[in-house]
Amino acid sequence: MRGGIDAGVRGKRIGLATNMHDVDADAQRALDDAAAAFGKAGAILGDVKLPGNFDQGSRDWVPLCGIEAAVAHEATYPSRAGEYGPVLSGLLDQGLRLSATDLAKMQLRRAALTGELNKLLASVDLLLMPVMGRAVWSTDALLSAGRDPEAVAARLRYTAPFDLSGHPTLTLPGGMTADGVPVGFQIVAKAFDEGPILAAGHAYQQQTDWHLKHPPL
Repeated sequence: MRGGIDAGVRGKRIGLATNMHDVDADAQRALDDAAAAFGKAGAILGDVKLPGNFDQGSRDWVPLCGIEAAVAHEATYPSRAGEYGPVLSGLLDQGLRLSATDLAKMQLRRAALTGELNKLLASVDLLLMPVMGRAVWSTDALLSAGRDPEAVAARLRYTAPFDLSGHPTLTLPGGMTADGVPVGFQIVAKAFDEGPILAAGHAYQQQTDWHLKHPPL
């Protein structure tokens, strides 16, 4: 795989989703700049649409993650629950509360989403996505949003669906907010096809220098 890092993106079809929502100006600017860099490197940019069940993936991811984590921790949780912090124990408890019916429905939705994303990625070589719709969250904003399921799903909207489907992604630095905070973006590839996203990331970093910047120490 390392030998293909210089393959570049010339001639590669990169999809740009036209039906995203709640993407702020900073996140959108990082996407637009990344698209321009890939275009300059020879990629073929084209519009695509995310599947209609895409957002449901972010809602299902948390409880599914909870039950999978609970299985991994069953030797020590809940028997040693006092040694777990409130966030992790809350996630495990949420997973343990799932009924068999709810779990089966989520797994069916997961399979459907995976199929739809496979179909989308069959039409392009790579997909360009934000990491979060809101480029940067302050600590105060996170505390204010809390653990409300819809608020959590909104933060995970553009990452959790690919965690569910198993499509590989690569996150890269793509700019700064108006306040000077780093902003990232994602490249998504077909399942079990990590090589093209690594080559794309390398090609992007030949066009830009965001990966070389760091705050003064």
